[in-house]
Amino acid sequence: MTTTTSRLTQHDYYTVALRLLAEGSHESLTIAALCDELGVSKGSFYHHFGGWSGFVTAFLETWERESTLEVKETAERIDAVGTKFRLLATLVDTIPHDAEAALRVWSHTDPVVKAAVQRVDHAREVMVRDFFALTIPRSEAAMLAELFLSTLVGNQLAHRPADTRRMRKLLTQMMKLTAAYYGPEITGGENPA
Repeated sequence: MTTTTSRLTQHDYYTVALRLLAEGSHESLTIAALCDELGVSKGSFYHHFGGWSGFVTAFLETWERESTLEVKETAERIDAVGTKFRLLATLVDTIPHDAEAALRVWSHTDPVVKAAVQRVDHAREVMVRDFFALTIPRSEAAMLAELFLSTLVGNQLAHRPADTRRMRKLLTQMMKLTAAYYGPEITGGENPA
């Protein structure tokens, strides 16, 4: 618990917000809950964000950047199919699945959250599509990307708490089936296991 507001950063609030979402729901995420968890006054919250909408906007931008955009930018700089495959294969381990499940539910009642979730999903789908399009036709790559993203999202919503190991096994099996159909060049010769 942080007790010195001078050392508290906006990111400290985001970390607690992800945990509150993961452990509960979007209804668990309140100014009071954040401040209680951080051991600060509501004045500290307002100092950092100006209000609830400022917090939500900044929190969603940080989630989007850290959970997707940074990986996407890294993947775009990689030319080797096998290296890109290994990077994308680790994505399932870096996503805050339980918090994302809560964000997905929240997106049904809040247009700002809905827009952020849609941007994240679109960025991930494009990233996976572009990976597959290195070795197969773009239209088929787009269908595969949608299938992989749908599996990820479906798992997030169906299994809470998230079982990342199970999710990784499912996605690995899908990748094995994809490689069996298209050939090992789709993974750059990397073993999907």
